[in-house]
Amino acid sequence: MQVYGLLHPLTFELRYIGSTVSSLPVRYRSHLFESAQVIRPHRLHRWIRRLIRKGALPHPVTLERTSAEPLRALETDWIRRFRGLTGRLLNAAHPGPRSYDSANCAIGRIFLCGYCEESLSI
Repeated sequence: MQVYGLLHPLTFELRYIGSTVSSLPVRYRSHLFESAQVIRPHRLHRWIRRLIRKGALPHPVTLERTSAEPLRALETDWIRRFRGLTGRLLNAAHPGPRSYDSANCAIGRIFLCGYCEESLSI
């Protein structure tokens, strides 16, 4: 189980936060597939399609791995925290308050790219 993000391929700005119980490469591929298939697209799908038209793809990164906490609560917390830093997240969710244990937080450390399994220093 993990919380992941999708980064802009040129600016590395975090644009989307999600969670998955499957592997990140599997979830990433499903985002790409959904972007091509959705009739009424989410803002995320429109963004991915714009990137594809420009010959680019978002970069998936693992933000946090967990097995102890409810995954949705972690995802909501990441969304809430990054919404405070940037208003450019594409998430539709409106997260509520939640306490956060930063012991497993990847901010300021190394993110693992789910697409190529390469470490990215942020």
